[in-house]
Amino acid sequence: MCASLIVSAMPVNALAQENTDSSTAGESSAGLIQSTLETEDLLTQSTTNESSTQERSSQESTVASTSTTETSISSEATGSTESTTATPESTTDEVSSETTASTGTTDTTSWSSTETSSSTEATTTSDYQTDAQSLQAQAATLTASLKQEVMAASDVFPYLRQRSDLKTNPITGEATETKARAATTAVKAEDVVAIQAQAATSRMTNIYPDSNSNTPTMDFVDISSHNGNISVAQYKTLKKYGVKAVVVKLTEYTTYRNPYAKAQIANAKAAGLVVHAYHYSWFTSTAGAKAEAQYFAKYANELNLGKDAVMFNDIEDQQLYDTNTNHNTNSLAFDKELSRLGYKNGQHYIGRWWVNAGKISPSQLGYQKCWIAEYPVPTVKEQRNTSYGAWQWTSQVYFPGISVPFDMSSDYAKTVTQPYGPQGKYISLKKYFTITDKNQNIYRNFSWSKKDSTNNHIGKVYYAKGQYKHINGSTYLSLYDNQDNWVGYINASFGTLTDSAGGQWHKYRKYVTLTGTKNLYNTSFTQTVKNYASKFKNQQLLVTGMYHHFNGKTYYSVYDKDGKVWLGYIEKAGVKVVGDQGPYRSYGKYFTVTGKNHTIWSNFSWSKRLAASSVLGKTYLAKGMYRHLNGSTYYSLYDHTGKWIGYINANGGTVSTSAGGKWASFKEYITLTGTKNLYGGDFTKTVKHKASQYKGKILKVTGKYEHYNGKTYYSAYDPVSNVWLGYIEKGGTKKAADQGPYISFGRNYKITSKNYTIWGSFKWIKRTTSKAHYNMIYLAKGQYKHINGSTYYSLYDSHGKWVGYINSKAGKLV
Repeated sequence: MCASLIVSAMPVNALAQENTDSSTAGESSAGLIQSTLETEDLLTQSTTNESSTQERSSQESTVASTSTTETSISSEATGSTESTTATPESTTDEVSSETTASTGTTDTTSWSSTETSSSTEATTTSDYQTDAQSLQAQAATLTASLKQEVMAASDVFPYLRQRSDLKTNPITGEATETKARAATTAVKAEDVVAIQAQAATSRMTNIYPDSNSNTPTMDFVDISSHNGNISVAQYKTLKKYGVKAVVVKLTEYTTYRNPYAKAQIANAKAAGLVVHAYHYSWFTSTAGAKAEAQYFAKYANELNLGKDAVMFNDIEDQQLYDTNTNHNTNSLAFDKELSRLGYKNGQHYIGRWWVNAGKISPSQLGYQKCWIAEYPVPTVKEQRNTSYGAWQWTSQVYFPGISVPFDMSSDYAKTVTQPYGPQGKYISLKKYFTITDKNQNIYRNFSWSKKDSTNNHIGKVYYAKGQYKHINGSTYLSLYDNQDNWVGYINASFGTLTDSAGGQWHKYRKYVTLTGTKNLYNTSFTQTVKNYASKFKNQQLLVTGMYHHFNGKTYYSVYDKDGKVWLGYIEKAGVKVVGDQGPYRSYGKYFTVTGKNHTIWSNFSWSKRLAASSVLGKTYLAKGMYRHLNGSTYYSLYDHTGKWIGYINANGGTVSTSAGGKWASFKEYITLTGTKNLYGGDFTKTVKHKASQYKGKILKVTGKYEHYNGKTYYSAYDPVSNVWLGYIEKGGTKKAADQGPYISFGRNYKITSKNYTIWGSFKWIKRTTSKAHYNMIYLAKGQYKHINGSTYYSLYDSHGKWVGYINSKAGKLV
């Protein structure tokens, strides 16, 4: 890919001025060219003399010589210069003299008719043959030298030779051939002098990496059919010296394919090199650009190059340069068509001279998308053209074991050498991605042009066709919607990847009623029916989660109303959302209100009915219940008359299977009035003791029940034996003194503590202190088991005088 490189580097007329040290070589080369032209002319004249007797004037001879000098380089190389009538009387001496003179001048000396006549008479036919052979030998030697010089120049200045692989020029329609272009209108004959001068110096710029490291970076090479087959081992040699990528010529115009491309690509990949491609362009219109892009992409597809490869538009041909066309518009059309065909990494290879001459604008194409060609002479370790994506700086790098030289480039944008740019190589993924993070960017490219915000896509599922492992450490996904429209590049951490088209599961708890229009499906969401719509029509079921499917629909994950049996996935359109409390469930247990800070509600819109503290301890029938989506269970309460009390949170009380409700601690002494019996565990049916049996007696109560029937029942015990006697309705009792009944005792008691009070009554009137009676022994005639849990002794001294009531813990029995 070198045809425009030196045109890019400098105009032909400027070549001799680029390096002043080449002037001597230039003069020598110019003489070589001129001498070759004149020698060929003389050879032609001598040959003509053998068959013609017509005289030629010195003026005609001069014209013939001048015409020969202006003949193209290709004509010089073949010796086919056309000549008018030559002077037959030319002598060997004169020809020799002119040949000698030609090394320093282009003037032709006129001959007089007398000299010509005399010379002709002295010359024999044998002399002419000898002279002709000598001239032919000289011409052959000089022509070979000229060819060597021209090809030496061509090796460094490739625009001198035809680089196109086409047999016919698409612009002119003329046949193309591998030849020097010095005779074309683009390169004037006089410019060959400067070209040859530069070539003499440039032959010293061959680069051998083993011995020359004083060069710009050797990042990647480009190759075409001219490079032939390159083996894996040879590619590895390039890689050993730092080459990381190769750009392979695939196509030219709409008629040529590189026959070596398949093997060149396969071997490069096998050697571990990154592979891209270029197309040698001839388009002079946007229509032509699209056609060539299609031709290029078709071959790239057939070769499985990969859609992330950089696809270069090689716009360099001199014939194309000379056309009056908008190369910027056409190149952008080429790039756009490649992008439409899936190759989104289109770039452009351009010569520096094209830029300098205003033929093409890197600012319009994008500097980072331009691979600029400019050859510095001599080569130095210097990075030029750094504003561009890449720089081709030579065509003369020779690697050990490989006979042909390589074009070499420095990669600035890293889109060529780093696997398909800093984002890395495209990796096929074929998974589904649910966007979950807000306030994040979705990118148009890896230059970080923002395409959209995740805020517009929260919860949506897209198809992640591929991914990129960026050198910044993040993974980026290439997303498409269900219409195959490209959404953009997104950081994989901004959502969740799944194998299922359903995407990510989202928590969503709702009660729904099935309308009977949509079936319940298995994990495929749309293919395998798990339950038909009719089976659960009009039933309330529980949804525990949902999926925003890739197909654009929302699916609910449906369970039975208790959330225990999974019934399948159903499309949102097949359900109606009902109240969050869920379906009414029959219950039939008893509920005692214990939470004083709770509220009893009128409805599930949370209208307050009454405070739980106003019915604290009461027992109601919880006829039904609701398992609300807020995680709580609510009971629907009724009193014994059937009056509805309201809805209460289950945490606001205690459930019991007994109508008595919840046992509540309640300590009190009671006196039975004899009007109510003592019942067993059913509170109202099984008599445990008749009312008359304990009439007037004091019993101990340890707890009570606020019964569903609206009555309070005490749990009664014998105060002395602590035997349970049964449940008695509060209405059959009277409250007794807290100390309980007097219990005869008759034991000696020694006061051993100084810190107690001796009471005068159980209204806690102080009589004396234990300190005043420390270590004294008294008779504990009786005792009281107080409701507060302590036992009190009634003390008397040895004279029978009452001392008072003392806590049994103030001393010990003796």
